[in-house]
Amino acid sequence: MSIYIDLTTIKEFTQDHLETYKRLNPEEAYPWLFGKDLPESLYVISIELVDFEAVNWVDFGTGIHTQGVRSGGKNIKEKEIARDIANFGFKLTQPAICILQKPTNEIIPLNGRTRRSIISKVYSHVKNFIGIVYGVKPEYINPDGSLTSQAESDISIFGCAANAYTDPAGELSKEDVVREVKIAMANNWIGPSLDEIRSRVDKLCGKGVFTDRTRCDLSYRIFNQYGSSNGQKILPWDSPNIKIWRRRNSLNDVNWDIPKKIGDHSYDGIVYSVVSSETLEKSLGVIARTAKDNPTKIIRVIIHTGILKGYDPEDNYLTKIDRFRKSWQNHFDDITFAFYNGKPALFDRVELYGALPAIESMHDLTKIVKFVTPDDDNLEGLLQAA
Repeated sequence: MSIYIDLTTIKEFTQDHLETYKRLNPEEAYPWLFGKDLPESLYVISIELVDFEAVNWVDFGTGIHTQGVRSGGKNIKEKEIARDIANFGFKLTQPAICILQKPTNEIIPLNGRTRRSIISKVYSHVKNFIGIVYGVKPEYINPDGSLTSQAESDISIFGCAANAYTDPAGELSKEDVVREVKIAMANNWIGPSLDEIRSRVDKLCGKGVFTDRTRCDLSYRIFNQYGSSNGQKILPWDSPNIKIWRRRNSLNDVNWDIPKKIGDHSYDGIVYSVVSSETLEKSLGVIARTAKDNPTKIIRVIIHTGILKGYDPEDNYLTKIDRFRKSWQNHFDDITFAFYNGKPALFDRVELYGALPAIESMHDLTKIVKFVTPDDDNLEGLLQAA
């Protein structure tokens, strides 16, 4: 039997499909589904053919309906996965959809909503699927039949961890992880400490996705935003957040009807270029291209501090800014010495203007932190922009 099933030619998965699937997917190959990495409150009941109609696919958002932890509620790779199924067939070489049989005998999905969505839209004649059926161990069921907090937490972890490995199910995204950890803290499954957050992140990602550095960044991002950071709000900076902040706080490029003369040249506006404080050479390349593409504009360079780490975010913020400002000047000194006979670089058009705010206790989070010349009263050389 083929290991790739053309869904246009079948009405249902058969016992032969099921046996082929079991042969191709030995349980020992998937410790996160069957072995030592399976959350402790769950156990496998069976691997069997399941009717789609037997499962309650309604998304209740949080708690044990774990696919609800997918950021945005929908897999952004659904179209890509649908094309893969159309081109190559439904793969029996990958772990099956995982479902949970609750103590009430209601069956809910633990993952697989994307595959179900594609089949219901494109292959609605297919009435069933191969499913791994899980149950909750008796010691994790309350006397009234509800699940213990540990069981709900384990099921939520499982929903993300399964997406860290399976194909076609879409890779686990960073935003999926952030959202699930927020839910875990809201439900008191974990505390708001950095150690508990990092442990949760590792459980969600398993051995399937994200490097140690990425997991560390995610942990600090969650801790700074939602954990115990002295009760203050700390903004993490990446491209989506920068765009949102610029739009909300009207950091817009400016066009002047009447050009203004600065130095020996006239300019007809301002372009703000927001770059990372952690990648000087790359940031300089972005700035240079921006200046080239906007020859009649003043370029104001704004740096952002990315994900703040450590238990003293204020010190981390100031250190990143100070390091960039010193490296900026030293880098231009090296270039002018090497290529321009030591003549100083001209900064009348391209100006290192300021930084995005990040820490509520230090600055107004809706305004740029402008750079000024450091002095005895302002050692950091920072001034909140008006």
